[in-house]
Amino acid sequence: MHHRPVARQKCRNIVIFCSETVNISLLIFIFALTVVVRHCAPYRNGAHAGKQRPFPAPHVSRPCDVAEKRNEPPGDTNQNFNDMLTLRIAKHSSQLGGGKKLIALLALLAFLLSAPQAMFAYDFSQNGLDYDILSTEDKTCEVYDCSSNLSTVVIPSTVVNNGTTYTVTSIGGGAFYGCSGLTAIQIPSSVTSIGGGAFYGCSSLTAVEIPSSVTSIGDEAFYGCSGLTAIQIPNSVTSIGGGAFYGCSSLTAVEIP
Repeated sequence: MHHRPVARQKCRNIVIFCSETVNISLLIFIFALTVVVRHCAPYRNGAHAGKQRPFPAPHVSRPCDVAEKRNEPPGDTNQNFNDMLTLRIAKHSSQLGGGKKLIALLALLAFLLSAPQAMFAYDFSQNGLDYDILSTEDKTCEVYDCSSNLSTVVIPSTVVNNGTTYTVTSIGGGAFYGCSGLTAIQIPSSVTSIGGGAFYGCSSLTAVEIPSSVTSIGDEAFYGCSGLTAIQIPNSVTSIGGGAFYGCSSLTAVEIP
């Protein structure tokens, strides 16, 4: 059995949930940290004492110091590197306050954590279905996801978004994953492929009419559709993925050309 489409769908759900949770926590922490930094800034700078905090005077090199350093042994290279790195960090820290620097780093972290979520994002939604644009040049798209409470779905052959008409050519992998309340679906003749795990776990789905435009059915496309009793596969289908009808316990008739 192949579980890649299902694992990808579960991974998408987990990543989106974790990203949203972590981002909300980071935003709350950044806001609290900003309040603390602004509140403590006057005390840190000595404003309440009426003067700035004293700092040691910078060291001024003398000619004799240079001469003495020439006669010194090379010393530890790693220690010299660490000293140089410490000086560079101190220099940049002086240019950007410690609190501001920490806030900037946390903001960058929040942005990076939102990147995985963007990877799983869809382009637009209509009537409970989410669509992903496949090609802006050919104006094609696929069904990417759906609302879990849908019982009857009619997939349109074309959808309009921002004044552009897109042709629905595919049902994406895991598009109706886990929609246990889905009882009926109508697939238009514009669809040429049904992705892996597209109807995985749709246990209430009793009948599916696959149009003659479909050429491929992905792995585990109808996995666990225990309510499916009959299905007719058209002559146009040239490939059926592994486990496409695994777990369809009520399936009594399959017509394959």
